[in-house]
Amino acid sequence: MNNKNEKIILMANADYLPTLEAARQFGKLGIKVVTADPKKYKIANWSKYVTYYKSPYLRDTEDFLDWLKSKAKEGIFTTVLPTSDLMIWYLSSRRKKLSKYFDTFIPSKKSVEACLFKDLLYKYCMKRGIGTPTTYFPVS
Repeated sequence: MNNKNEKIILMANADYLPTLEAARQFGKLGIKVVTADPKKYKIANWSKYVTYYKSPYLRDTEDFLDWLKSKAKEGIFTTVLPTSDLMIWYLSSRRKKLSKYFDTFIPSKKSVEACLFKDLLYKYCMKRGIGTPTTYFPVS
């Protein structure tokens, strides 16, 4: 649990090195960090700055959504930091359902997809006169 002014950052993808590095940096600043993962033995969970919480798999989308909402209500975290493309896409696709539970800025699904899907990013840049190398996109 936390006091009203305390920020506690939640990160999933505890097996990603960027999650570990972010946990270290926030921890050094005195900001509490929690990780969410179905399995405890992931690299970021070994950090002295991390408190681990067992969560459902992200692929179990509704279970994970319910888990996020319940832990946010309990005060386990106040902010979510997505450290993977999958997590930012997940949050953006459930933005309206999640926005009242924590104070993370979640971009629209359309904005996220424009960054994740390289053909959309290329079209966006070309439309606005932003130079990009000639790029080809396979079509199946």
